[in-house]
Amino acid sequence: MQNAIPLSAQIANSISNDGDALFPAIALAPKAALFATVYSTIPALIAGYGYYWLVEQGL
Repeated sequence: MQNAIPLSAQIANSISNDGDALFPAIALAPKAALFATVYSTIPALIAGYGYYWLVEQGL
């Protein structure tokens, strides 16, 4: 299973993972939960693609 999932994908997932705390947030404040998801997705994409292009592709 070594190298099954690229490290860039794991980095992005660890940053954007809202976990189980998202479900109560959706129930209590759906708009705030949506904003929290969007706000964590943007840095995750930057970090994941940045690592992919700079390290995994060897630029």
